[in-house]
Amino acid sequence: MGPPPSDYRTKDQTKPTATNTPSIGSPLPLNHFSVGEDEERVVVSSPVRELCVTGEKVLPNGDFYVGSWQGNLPEGTGKYLWADGCMYEGEWRRGKKTGKGKISWPTGATYEGEFMGGYMHGVGTYTGNGGTTYKGQWSMNVKHGHGRKTYANGDVYAGFWKQGVQEGFAKYVWANGNEYQGEWRGGSMCGKGVLTWASGDRFDGQWLDGLEHGHGIYTWVDGSCYIGTWSRGLKDGKGVFYPAGSLSPGMSLLRNTDRAAPRDDSLWTSHQSHRLGDDGRELRAPQRSRSHSSSSEKFLHVGDLSMTVVREYVQGVLMSELVKENVESAGHKKRRTRKASKEIKRPGETIFKGHRSYDLMLNLQLGIRYTVGKITPEPKHDIGPTDFGSRASIRMNFPRGGTSLTPTHDSCDFKWKDYCPMVFRHLREMFKIDAADYMLSLCGDDALRELVSPGKSGSVFYLSHDDRFMIKTMKKSEVRVLLDMLQGYHHHVQVHENTLITKFFGLHRIKPYGGRKVRFIVMGNMFCTELRIHRRFDLKGSSLGRSADKVEIDETTTLKDLDLEYEFSLDPSWRESLLKQIERDCKFLEAWGIMDYSLLLGLHFRAPQYPALLSPGPSSTPDLPPSELFMSTADHGSLLLSYLFLLRIQLGVNMPARADRVHKRSEEQGSKNFEGELFGESHDVVLYFGIIDILQNYSFMKRIEHAYKACHFDSTSISAVEPKLYSKRFQKFIQKIFPPTYL
Repeated sequence: MGPPPSDYRTKDQTKPTATNTPSIGSPLPLNHFSVGEDEERVVVSSPVRELCVTGEKVLPNGDFYVGSWQGNLPEGTGKYLWADGCMYEGEWRRGKKTGKGKISWPTGATYEGEFMGGYMHGVGTYTGNGGTTYKGQWSMNVKHGHGRKTYANGDVYAGFWKQGVQEGFAKYVWANGNEYQGEWRGGSMCGKGVLTWASGDRFDGQWLDGLEHGHGIYTWVDGSCYIGTWSRGLKDGKGVFYPAGSLSPGMSLLRNTDRAAPRDDSLWTSHQSHRLGDDGRELRAPQRSRSHSSSSEKFLHVGDLSMTVVREYVQGVLMSELVKENVESAGHKKRRTRKASKEIKRPGETIFKGHRSYDLMLNLQLGIRYTVGKITPEPKHDIGPTDFGSRASIRMNFPRGGTSLTPTHDSCDFKWKDYCPMVFRHLREMFKIDAADYMLSLCGDDALRELVSPGKSGSVFYLSHDDRFMIKTMKKSEVRVLLDMLQGYHHHVQVHENTLITKFFGLHRIKPYGGRKVRFIVMGNMFCTELRIHRRFDLKGSSLGRSADKVEIDETTTLKDLDLEYEFSLDPSWRESLLKQIERDCKFLEAWGIMDYSLLLGLHFRAPQYPALLSPGPSSTPDLPPSELFMSTADHGSLLLSYLFLLRIQLGVNMPARADRVHKRSEEQGSKNFEGELFGESHDVVLYFGIIDILQNYSFMKRIEHAYKACHFDSTSISAVEPKLYSKRFQKFIQKIFPPTYL
């Protein structure tokens, strides 16, 4: 028999991709003996079975084979040496490595175990040239099933794998003594698990992508513990701290967690660590944050068994705490924190069928869908005087049975009026709002959400399902003010693209047959962001009555001037831009006789560990264990800047700042309320803000309100003042809460 074909390596298997090979220096050579379909078909259909022959073969490309073959293909046992130095010795079947065998690479890496169809498949041991070893199950060249991997530095992972990455229950032990046992998903700690540091501290609870996320218990080596919720590695929400030795309900919960997650295999470091998956991606392992190990966490006397502390965190930042001195109240508080451990609800109440606002919502959605759909196909033209005013409107009847222009619907019969549709169409285009996205957000299959009004106007607010748009009911007087100033507003926002004034997208009116007219304005939601808004303020620059009601404060509470305890330091160029734009916007409002507007301000507290939570993306780092991979401070800064740029910083949106807590010297409820001194506490924050409530002019009723309140209170502390004074006071207030920053 002549020599076998020289092209033993099929094109699709000569150089496998990184996703189906171990992390070693050279690719795994596969299927070096193969034939085309026609040749194989001839061999199978031949009535004469060819005999097995033993011998040596030298191929034209320099490869060498010694062993047995049959029908021009290796069969039985044999040794194959490639020209590049790779060698396989073991069993063959029909030209492919099948059975038991051993393969070695020029780098020194080896695999010994089971093969099937040319792939590492079954049980085998892989030893890397750097000392990394894996012993366990394989499937088509990747780890799949149960196995144990030992890294070069002594770290060990023992557990389940799926398509080359850690998946299922496992244990990871670091060389420094830290260990984790629990669930993994996609190569990261996800699900229930227990992490124990070499120091004796431990965390029992939920994990997500290698970070604490959800309900959990952190226990210090002295026995004290904190029960609460975490969000991506940081304490977030309310929880309870129990001193050492306390016979609290938390101890039984801790024991239950022990039974649910028996100690076995895991991974941890006493500072930030990263883990490299077998596909070459750098994966983040859990981090022992300062919020866990700081001595300030345990300032109480541990001998007091009846003392507990209720704490509230905002992404790692301690916001408040309350000391409880009896076991019963502590237990009660503990039950409340378990309720609070659920995911934070989105603001508002979903409008379902039978809800008091259900028919109104359907009417609004039908009307907007009709109006936007009607005017969108029309040719664009320059906006002129005839497009403004109450007469520039579209009117339509919507009976339940439908008409040739309107669909049937389940709501009541109603009349629809759309004010200045071409103007608002042009405004939406200027603000880069796509018509299809606009209708989908407001009129899609998802319901709107009704919000509790934060003000005294009595208006009702609705929020689109994607949080992009806010809908507010209006008084007839407010509609009149908007229509009067709409042409000036259109010009102002067209000239000043960084204006902080509310963005308006549509003005509508609904009148149910036999019912009252309801007017709506559609606006942009200033707090539409992927970041959580932890605190929100409505600020006017006045002090009389400007504090929130005595209610429990959470992320949805709208606070007021007297509740603001921070000054915000911006980059000097951003501060200059802010003050200039505030001045332009105030001059516009002053020219139209507008007063009583507010700065709506939202704060996202960025925890000190925030840069460490950013994913570094793909990595070309060698196959190293977690404890050997670290990020420098410079890397953190670069990642943070990249992330902020991804958020597209602009005036009033995604603005990084430093919030310095101010201690106010409030002798009287008067003009000195805003004077204070720094309290020595600072937070990194991201700010969102804009000017809202711009439809109140200095009407006759406001003049009466001013005259009355000025007789009883300091005239500079009340909201109802004439527009020029209001504008001046508002700008001065903005300058005070955004003081100069010297870098």
